[in-house]
Amino acid sequence: CVAFGKAKSALKWAHCTLGKVTKPKAKKGKKLGPLVVKSSTPGAGTRLAVNSKVDLKLGPKPKKKKK
Repeated sequence: CVAFGKAKSALKWAHCTLGKVTKPKAKKGKKLGPLVVKSSTPGAGTRLAVNSKVDLKLGPKPKKKKK
């Protein structure tokens, strides 16, 4: 999982642009908390032309497991 800010920086570095950003809706009375990139379209590792748009799907940051 990658933070949204880091994903935007990576897109800029790769000469691509941010397309549609989809994030989950908060349940009534609850906050979403920190969000991370869960997937992208086209997927990671796809070779794109300069200025291609990349859509991102955000989701909640996974909680750290206690040891």
